[in-house]
Amino acid sequence: MTIRQTAIVGAGPAGLIAYLILRYHGVPAHQIVVLDDRRDVLDAWAACSAAIAQRAMRSESEGHFFATDFPGFALLDSIRERSPLPLLRSVFNRYHPTLRDVVSHGRGLASYYDLDASRRYCRVTAVRREMHPSPHLTLETTDGTVSARHVLLALGHGPLRWPAVDPEALPELAGRLTHAYQPKDYRPGKTVVIGSGMAATGEWVNALRAGAEVVAVRRRPVLTRQALSAPRCAFGGGWLDRYHRLPATERARVLANLGRGSSPRPREWSRVLSRAEREGRLSHRVGDVLAIAAHGPHIDVHIQGEAGEETLAAESVIAATGFRYGWREHGITRDLVDTYGLATYGDHLILADDCVVPRLSRPDSVVAVTGPLSRWAFPAADSFAAVKYAGRRFTEHATGQRAFGPQLRGWIGMVRAGLPSPEST
Repeated sequence: MTIRQTAIVGAGPAGLIAYLILRYHGVPAHQIVVLDDRRDVLDAWAACSAAIAQRAMRSESEGHFFATDFPGFALLDSIRERSPLPLLRSVFNRYHPTLRDVVSHGRGLASYYDLDASRRYCRVTAVRREMHPSPHLTLETTDGTVSARHVLLALGHGPLRWPAVDPEALPELAGRLTHAYQPKDYRPGKTVVIGSGMAATGEWVNALRAGAEVVAVRRRPVLTRQALSAPRCAFGGGWLDRYHRLPATERARVLANLGRGSSPRPREWSRVLSRAEREGRLSHRVGDVLAIAAHGPHIDVHIQGEAGEETLAAESVIAATGFRYGWREHGITRDLVDTYGLATYGDHLILADDCVVPRLSRPDSVVAVTGPLSRWAFPAADSFAAVKYAGRRFTEHATGQRAFGPQLRGWIGMVRAGLPSPEST
């Protein structure tokens, strides 16, 4: 039986970053196995971004796949353009790399560190703790089993979240009720957009540009407007140290506050939205969606607001309501909780502060979590900062040493490999 040093379940952004950090710190490709049934690395992530017509990243200059924090995209752009403007925009949180550049950059690094040599195209169905001949984990997959001393679960988001209705149960809504993260055709006529985060705001703009009249429905009266998905202080440093000292009830309260959707308001969006509000083509409703139903050529959206119930008739409805969250949304984590009695708090899987699953891990063989499911350890879990935090600490467990960088030559090679290709710019 071959026991690999590490296994990563999932080849999305979080899994890729973990792989790159392991390789950067000297773990050979043959000692890593990355399991995912998707063939194209970053394809699903890029498809979700394309569905909302996203061309620029919200993640600012540090939103990159390099194993190190330096250099950021703003510096690379300043060098490429021979201009200080990208760096200056970054100082004021107004620099955002393009999606094409980020995808090109990630795929370049995957090629440089030979991700294909570590890939195994299958779906993992269960993870089991084994003690013989030495402590390790066995991963049960759709094409056999894999053994590894350390396992990182990079499971990504859960299924799409729908408001009040399961569209699969109502085929008459097909093509007229779509999710923000699904491909769609924007059309004139009245469009109801449900949600309050970045995806919702982007969909207002997309529908307005297509000539639609938009009714924006959200639960909370006040929109949270901020450049990043969480306040900048939440991405590490002293704030994270203080969070780690909180008891479980206080942690849950912090996570509930940060889990509310927030939206940036880029200048080009503000112009479109302000004009549409003046022209009466964009209106807002605050309330809970009670039901969505087909009614002849229209869709009726029933909402409960402060003034009572209201029915909105529309030609199309876009659900910008994100993804379902929690350990129950993934078969692997449901099975682990049931089999090993893992500790949970509501939807959260309770983790050590380094993203390790305590009851399932040993000093010489750990199971760790990265991506959205790691919120208990790093609240801004759906961010580049969070997945690097998890990836570096997993690397320390896997290598038995602090994740300090290799010599300058390795860093230079990584940076060259991660430069976006000319075709992407």
